[in-house]
Amino acid sequence: LPSQDLAMALSEKQATRVLSPLVTTALDYIEPDPTSAIDEIVGGLDSDLLCYWADTPAPLVALQEAHWHPILEWGQVYLGLDLDTVMGATHRPQASQMLKSAATLLTSYSSLSLAGLRAMAGLTGSGLLALACYHGQVGGEALFQAAFLEELYQQKTWGQDEEAQALLDSRHQDMIEIERFFECLNSPSD
Repeated sequence: LPSQDLAMALSEKQATRVLSPLVTTALDYIEPDPTSAIDEIVGGLDSDLLCYWADTPAPLVALQEAHWHPILEWGQVYLGLDLDTVMGATHRPQASQMLKSAATLLTSYSSLSLAGLRAMAGLTGSGLLALACYHGQVGGEALFQAAFLEELYQQKTWGQDEEAQALLDSRHQDMIEIERFFECLNSPSD
């Protein structure tokens, strides 16, 4: 394993739920051939959550601007990933050159990193949020707020549903664990 921090995290009892499957997936499936993991992450970028903006209500649009715009800007400036955004939920394919650039970028990531990125992108609906978390640009509550902005807005507006809240709580916990996984991967080697 690349760090003492990751080895210690894996030795903890709760590691079996999120961390152990990430390591197993990385070593057994991604390491031999990372192509499918890269394709999955790139495919997610093609329909990234952060690309589909509401035009109303104004408070939701303001939340999207506050939480999503900085991540989109970071992705463009630091990763060279300029995602096109649209109003509404109708899919608009991303530029093929941007998707090729994303695939090329992802080939430089380790199999462990790709396993975490794939899992985080699946949880959040955003490959860009996953990359931002991996690089330490967003995490914790801000990551959760950005990923589930619309659901949280709806809860605040219309009230909480117990089943929906239980699902959000489970996803939030998984996101915390994957963020911890990223921190372990990015900690200095021993």
